[in-house]
Amino acid sequence: MKKLISALLALCLLLAMGAMAEGKPTAIAVLDQEAQAVIVTVDLSGGWSVEFAPGALYLYEGEVNDEEPASAIGLTLDKEVYEEYLAEAQRSESCREIENGVCYVADDGTYYVLSVGTSAYFLLDVIDDADGGDAIFERIELVNQDDYYTALAEDSEAEADEEEAQDGDSPVTAFEGMWVAGRAVLVVSDEGDEVHCTIEWGSSATESTVWEYECTYDEVSGALTSLETGEKYNITYGEDGDIVDEELVFDDGAASFVLNEDGTLTWTDFKETPGQDEMVFEKGQ
Repeated sequence: MKKLISALLALCLLLAMGAMAEGKPTAIAVLDQEAQAVIVTVDLSGGWSVEFAPGALYLYEGEVNDEEPASAIGLTLDKEVYEEYLAEAQRSESCREIENGVCYVADDGTYYVLSVGTSAYFLLDVIDDADGGDAIFERIELVNQDDYYTALAEDSEAEADEEEAQDGDSPVTAFEGMWVAGRAVLVVSDEGDEVHCTIEWGSSATESTVWEYECTYDEVSGALTSLETGEKYNITYGEDGDIVDEELVFDDGAASFVLNEDGTLTWTDFKETPGQDEMVFEKGQ
């Protein structure tokens, strides 16, 4: 069954097509290999062209011309043949390591012997290296089929997770945190069923006024609102910072908190001066 699947992949060249990658013309194909198919992407910029065959590619500087030799030939290898080329490379004085393999110079060209993933192998023979063997080698990108589809699946999963995270963000998130307006400090915290909004105004080192609201998010207005549940306190502190007196001024306050387009937040007090007592806060650090 594996041989049949590989043969179908090679004969049909499922991914052989013209494409654009980072503005460059490319060609992509699946090359047959018994153990594992290799997916190859070839950079065709500068007028280069490629011809694919089962398990092979032929790269030309210019148009494909069957009467002229290719500039480079790429072949998939089984493990035994790969190991033979690898041993030959290691015997050569010109052998050097490259990413995923080795390179060496032979009488008939420059050979790049590569392992692709854990179970696929590839040989690139640069016959005409007028532009330099490495320059031609760098036109070719290889990945084995399992790694290719695993990467696609991971990318798709990551995108789905990101979309889910964005979709799952509560509209209250943008309100949360500390906000500052002069000597007034507003802290907004999402407690699940309710959003707590607390404002403290320090009138002196020993006195402050505190407003506490339990709000809900209004999807129509996009505001946090509290309807006659807000509490206002006048608080006196001792020299050691402890509260020595706490006076409840009211416990039926109403207010709204609205985010503005410039990133500020407006608190409107509907209790003491209905609709007129507004304070604009900026996000604290």
